[in-house]
Parts: sequence; C-alpha cells; structure tokens
Amino acid sequence: MNRLLRIAFFALPLFSVSLAHAEDSPVPAPEAAAPVADFQTVLNDAITLSLQGRAEEAIARFREASAIEPDDQRPHERLCTLLYTRKETEAAIEACKAWREREPAAAKRRQVAGLIASLEKRLAKAAN
Repeated sequence: MNRLLRIAFFALPLFSVSLAHAEDSPVPAPEAAAPVADFQTVLNDAITLSLQGRAEEAIARFREASAIEPDDQRPHERLCTLLYTRKETEAAIEACKAWREREPAAAKRRQVAGLIASLEKRLAKAAN
C-alpha cells in the first residue's frame, strides 16, 4: 500500500504540469465547416422563387439542388420546364436530357423525349 501511495504521489505533479502546459498553449478549435444545404429546402426555395416570377434566382436554386442530389430528377424537371417557358432552348434541352436520364417512370421518359425533340426542332428552325 505504501508503494502505491508513493507512485500516486509522484504521478500527480507530472499530471498537473502537463495540464498547466496545455492551458498555456491551447490548441485552436477546428473551424466549423460550412453547413451543407438541405436538398429539400433548396428545392422548395427554387419552386417558391419560380412561382413568384423570380426566374433567374429560381434557375440558380434548381441548379444548386441538382448539385446536392445529382440523381434526383425533380430539380432537372423543374429546370427544364422553366427554361422551356423562358425560351432558353439550348439550356432547356440540356436540363430535359438530364431529367430524362434520371426519370424513373418509362412513360414520362417518353414524354420528355418528345419535348426534347420539339426543342431541337425549335433550335434548328431558329438557326435557319
């Protein structure tokens, strides 16, 4: 027992010295990472912006949503529709193709393929 007390007695000052040293030169806290935007929140914001007629902002938010969840078809679908109504044909074709690649329903994929074909005709007609 006496030997155990001596070990504890000698270990205590070493421990307190190491704590004192740690307080003198603190390690800086790691920087907080930027919060990752929630996909559903960004998508909802984009839909709201498009309904408010704020198309430029909506387009940016739909693109942000598609970057967060690249395999989800919804932002591509909305982006395709919005760009189509704004007659931004080339961008609409790209968005529609991205939508078609991600669309799980075969019937909807066929509809999107038809939309892409009509957009490509519009583009060809404008080039002539």
